[in-house]
Amino acid sequence: MLTPSRLVAMIATIGKLIGQAMVLILPLGIIISGLTSTGSIIAVTNAIVDIGGQNTFLLLLLGAFACYIMGMAGLGSPAYIFLAITMAPAVIKAGQLNQIAVHLFIVYLSILALISPPVAAAAFLGAAIAGASPMKTSYTAMRLGIVVYFVPFFFVYNPALILQGGNYWATLYLFLFCLVGVTLIAGSLEGYLWGIGSMPIWTRVILVGAGFLIGIPNWETAAIGGVIAIPVLVFLWFRNHRRQYLSAGGVSA
Repeated sequence: MLTPSRLVAMIATIGKLIGQAMVLILPLGIIISGLTSTGSIIAVTNAIVDIGGQNTFLLLLLGAFACYIMGMAGLGSPAYIFLAITMAPAVIKAGQLNQIAVHLFIVYLSILALISPPVAAAAFLGAAIAGASPMKTSYTAMRLGIVVYFVPFFFVYNPALILQGGNYWATLYLFLFCLVGVTLIAGSLEGYLWGIGSMPIWTRVILVGAGFLIGIPNWETAAIGGVIAIPVLVFLWFRNHRRQYLSAGGVSA
């Protein structure tokens, strides 16, 4: 029941959350506005293109950094609009990349700034609502969403993943490869894989690398990743099931 005292407490809590949000976002908004209004951010994007040169992967990495800087104030739409005008054409031209894939790349990484430390506006606000530690919440959010940081690189290098070019069969098998790859990466980073169980640190390192190789939309790298991952997964399956058998009272041979 909403009593007068609870109403006052609710209003006070809402005011506190709004105040925390304003303290977090306003200074960042002023910084981003200063960069855009003075034209400094254009110089930054031009420097990114100059540094990257014709190296597509380096351009994408530097572009991801620019997306983070622009998106960290929680201004996902303005960040996309600005970077789509200043950075996207140069990246598309330098790497001969699919236009829609590059624009989705910018959207993805601009929004991901909301859960990326040290700003992580969305995680900080969630922590304020839950009464949790802001930095611990942001690191947990980043760890749980770590796979999403790599997905844009996958579809930029092969637009068939977003139904751009290629046929439906190519899209299907590339999607399956990426699904297996991100599952291995996510499970390895968490230390637990469904159907396999817990994993020691050395297998986690190997499976993260194998997950990247499988997730990259290329037959050769996927085959190499599969050759690496399958023996490790078989070993883990037998290891964990043997432990379950022994803990249930079985007798080892």
